[in-house]
Amino acid sequence: MNKGFAHIILIVFGLFLSLMIVGFIFKQNGFTPPVPSDKPKSISDIFMFSPRECGLIIGYPREDQLGAIVTAPIRIAGYANGCDWYLKDNSAGTVQVLDDQGQVISNTYLLTIVQHRAFAPAYFDLELFVTPPKNKKATLLFTNNNTAQPVVKQMPVMFK
Repeated sequence: MNKGFAHIILIVFGLFLSLMIVGFIFKQNGFTPPVPSDKPKSISDIFMFSPRECGLIIGYPREDQLGAIVTAPIRIAGYANGCDWYLKDNSAGTVQVLDDQGQVISNTYLLTIVQHRAFAPAYFDLELFVTPPKNKKATLLFTNNNTAQPVVKQMPVMFK
């Protein structure tokens, strides 16, 4: 076999292998999360890798949909990524459910971390067991772990 032809084959193979490695790395770092159509099966159905937003980000139910439709038990998944939302005892904070009058209708649940890597967001995924209020309107009340400077985030929801 001609040495020149063998070198060309090796170069093409090396380029192909390099492109596969680069594609794998970009896939891991640049994934855009899908929009869940129903309750996601796992947290990777919501987020794949280190989104750039800061704070407490709720991916399910979608926090960009005011009055998101939920069912009991309420599935909540998202991540904490700094900005006053830090890990403490493997938790990013707590969540409670309030009715439309502001009365607590659930236990206090920890946003327990299910996936975390150094220098990356801390992901949580949990179910809240709660009886829906009569008028079906409620608010999810998230509170960070910092007792000296508490941060509260509210998210209106509507039960099916």
